[in-house]
Amino acid sequence: VVSDAKEGKDIYKIINYEVLSENAVTEKLADADQDTKDKVATARKDSGPKALATMTVFPLSMLIAYIAIYMYFRNRGGYKPIELDGGDGSSAPSGGDESPAPSGDDESSSSDD
Repeated sequence: VVSDAKEGKDIYKIINYEVLSENAVTEKLADADQDTKDKVATARKDSGPKALATMTVFPLSMLIAYIAIYMYFRNRGGYKPIELDGGDGSSAPSGGDESPAPSGDDESSSSDD
């Protein structure tokens, strides 16, 4: 009945979705029988709270997860920074060449012969 009454919308230019155009639905319902009008009115009345309940599930689950993480780390004593070292007590990173890189103004590397 209202397949041509859809219009596209988006949220933050990322999430695209379609909604029914209010004007097109009103035009289509003008010649509809009373039973169809009642069904559309019921759907309009019930869709708002259902949509809100559906959209709040993810943010509430994220809130619960963040509270759980906060409580976990709080029970462990809070944030404690650790110092990473090379294993031998030095603070230099291990596993690489620790000699300084050549600077380029070395006499042995010039070709002034």
